Amino acid sequence: MGIKIALVGNPNSGKSTLFNALTASNQSLKKWHDVTLERKIGRLKRHKSARIVELPEIYSLSPHTMEEVIAREYLLDEEPDVILNVVDGTNLEKSLYLTTQLLELGMPVVVAVNMKDVIQKNGDRINIKELSRKLGCYVTEVCAVKRKGIADTTDMLIEAAQSTRRILPQHHFSVEVERALTEISMLALKTVNPNRKKWYALKLFERDKKITKKADITERTKDLIEKEVKRAEEKLGLDAESILNKERYEYISAVVKSCYKKSDEKKKTSFTKKADKLIMDRWTAIPIFFLIMAAVYAITFPLGNILGDLLRDIILSDSWNFFGMEEMEIPGIAGLLNTWFSQMGSPSWLPSLVIDGVMKSVCNVLYIMPAMLIMFILLGFLESSGYFKRVAVIFDVVFRKAGLSGISIIPLVMGAGSNIMGTVSCDLVKNDRDKKMSVITSSFMPDLSKLPFITAIGAAVFDNSLLTAVSAYFISLAAVFISGMFLRKTSLFSGNPVPFIYELPDYRKPRFKDVFQTARQRCKDFTKTAGSIIMISSMALWAGLNFDITEGQFGFNAELPFSDSIIYLIFENLAVIFSPLGFGNANTSVGAFIGLFGKENITSVISESYLQSLTPLSAVCFMIFNLLCIPNFAVIGAVKKEMNNIKWTLFAVAYQFGFAYAISFIIYQFGSIFSGALQGEYAVYYIVGIIISAGLLFFMGLMIFMPYKDSKTLIYTFPKKKRK
Repeated sequence: MGIKIALVGNPNSGKSTLFNALTASNQSLKKWHDVTLERKIGRLKRHKSARIVELPEIYSLSPHTMEEVIAREYLLDEEPDVILNVVDGTNLEKSLYLTTQLLELGMPVVVAVNMKDVIQKNGDRINIKELSRKLGCYVTEVCAVKRKGIADTTDMLIEAAQSTRRILPQHHFSVEVERALTEISMLALKTVNPNRKKWYALKLFERDKKITKKADITERTKDLIEKEVKRAEEKLGLDAESILNKERYEYISAVVKSCYKKSDEKKKTSFTKKADKLIMDRWTAIPIFFLIMAAVYAITFPLGNILGDLLRDIILSDSWNFFGMEEMEIPGIAGLLNTWFSQMGSPSWLPSLVIDGVMKSVCNVLYIMPAMLIMFILLGFLESSGYFKRVAVIFDVVFRKAGLSGISIIPLVMGAGSNIMGTVSCDLVKNDRDKKMSVITSSFMPDLSKLPFITAIGAAVFDNSLLTAVSAYFISLAAVFISGMFLRKTSLFSGNPVPFIYELPDYRKPRFKDVFQTARQRCKDFTKTAGSIIMISSMALWAGLNFDITEGQFGFNAELPFSDSIIYLIFENLAVIFSPLGFGNANTSVGAFIGLFGKENITSVISESYLQSLTPLSAVCFMIFNLLCIPNFAVIGAVKKEMNNIKWTLFAVAYQFGFAYAISFIIYQFGSIFSGALQGEYAVYYIVGIIISAGLLFFMGLMIFMPYKDSKTLIYTFPKKKRK
């Protein structure tokens, strides 16, 4: 077995940058089980047998957030050979709070004091040897961005992992606390690993419910422990957790005072403060954000589409050329294969299967890769610079009211260009609950694939009114906020376990190699998880469009009209599903279903003349349903990648379909009151529909406006089936 290293650090400590410096390209991106949070696993550069796992960003080992729960459970259950704790050297006192808790675990710890260049630039000085002596562990100084101190850190990790000496925390608590910890150890921790005893005792002292449950102690022992804790609380005049926090910070303050020397020179106003006066100003913050995102748009989608079209031409066309230069015309892969199949005298279905089926499905995955890579690189630069932390603060006031994070604005903005891009950009949302909600709601936005049918409806029914497209955006935003307020009241998402706290880091110069490496890993992860769904759906569409049943015979027909295809016959029989929404006929129903393979396909199925035959009410319901329903299988693939769980993926798809159906149903049924439907022969059906709509509306209003309650758990996990 090789050496196992856990990388731990506060947000903005440079943890990910140090991980990239230690592992180079020897890394992979995975998800924690049943959680959307990502984890990186890599091998040390000069020690391939040493594996390093980057844990989520945390401030402490208290189970207040899902990130803290995951980090703590990994450290306790996996028991790494050594912990690498990255601390921000410019904010040492705050960073060392987590360090003290890690040292209490009784595991070998190496502390990497990052931001060496900034410390020196400020004229400050840290006595590394004294800091190592005070903490009782290995300490090294690094500059992760400039790759300084990496070799020393690597050697120190190997040395610490192979050391056999027992790790004892150097800091001690007050007499009352130490006495209580000793009593707790004797009462409940006789069989616990001696190195972990103090940490478990501290957790029991501060009434940590998860550890109390894990310790499996009797009620009598719990009562005795509670008496010891209350005795200490009465003598010190604080609750147990506050006592430990106060005494830890007193110890940290003494350590920093003896090791950290600040320069006496007066510093000029930093670039961060100057920039924030403009970027965080109440009048300029939002315009600057939209200007920046407009620039991301202007680079991502045009350039991504050019590269995507080039890939498509290379793969699917008979021939292609560079920038229209006919003298540089090159045969395409499809053209070469067609020639080869023709020479071989193959049956007609074989070239169609290979080119229109297999190759086109592969091309559908590859087409979005350039735009996705460009988007991740651009967003990676903004994220690494520290700007996105400020975006979260700017929009948090509005978005928290809907149960979303302020950073959720990024997936919504990117989703307006492409729902796939909006979904995968949910990677930027670090909190697990907020990320799941962002994944579910981001594809409500009307992206470029939805605009053709929105425009077609506006032209056919509403006399090319600009209000049609504008209303689509407002309906989408309303759906996002209503869904957020609705979902946060359910057991799946209820509660906000910790208050919103964002520490704004200084602006930093991102390192292109790190940003590109992370972007590449995200694209690779998308291809693995989402690519299969996209390819299978593309193959299914090909089969449905090219096979029919003629005189009882199931067969292939390359010239098959769409209305005779098997996919049309299947969806035509499901038209009754949409009758309560006002468009329960063959054409519109098939259009709604075929939209799952791409919303741009709707206008190829439904002609403008047919849209003109719809009533304005039916047209509105048709538009709203297709606007809010899950966009296509490619987005479902992206949802699966982000959710990391098939049950959560199915829930997201079912919610979007159900929400779109319910909203369209309510609008059509209430609209029927003014359309004269209550006077016709089907009046009784409309009356029943109105009653059901009123019930749905009441339920949704109740969920939105009912009092908000904190959740008892940090995340909902779908229950597993019991084995017989």
